[in-house]
Amino acid sequence: MSYHVWFFRIPPERAGVLLGNGGRIKTSLEYRFGVNLEIDGETGSVSVRYPSKVAENYFLIKRVMDGVSAGFSDADIREMIEKDYTLAVIDLEEYASKTSHLSRVKGRIIGQSGRAKMKIEDYSRCRISIYRNLVGILGPEENIEMAREAIIKLAKGFEHQSVYRFLESRLRRMKQQLDLWRG
Repeated sequence: MSYHVWFFRIPPERAGVLLGNGGRIKTSLEYRFGVNLEIDGETGSVSVRYPSKVAENYFLIKRVMDGVSAGFSDADIREMIEKDYTLAVIDLEEYASKTSHLSRVKGRIIGQSGRAKMKIEDYSRCRISIYRNLVGILGPEENIEMAREAIIKLAKGFEHQSVYRFLESRLRRMKQQLDLWRG
């Protein structure tokens, strides 16, 4: 059987998350996707050895690597794998005119005592991770866009109350569509 290798790079300090507690994430990935992972914790280099027959798993493995790089915990990564969640990543440098403004933009998304982040998570039923210049959104595919729009609005400077009204409106619309669908 012939094998091929994909190469990924994650932040070196995130290598432990990819391994997971007691190696559970690594083992789960290897078993589920039929691959072999080698992780270099000093450089953040990850090589994924795979047989030709599992080449279609590239995008699933890449999603896991992106989730680790965006700061999600090993529990979040495990949930992403088990529930086949979608991942969206926003680069906040697109919304901060200067590097010094990045902390202000991150602060707006987090909110006072984490309130804004929690509200977005509650309304969208997604998990949000803020790591370095990235915001990761993890959850059911149909909910990702709502959280993404709310985060971008905050990053652009929209008032928090305006964003909360947007979330409430979007949630109402989603519930109405579900009720119509149910008949």
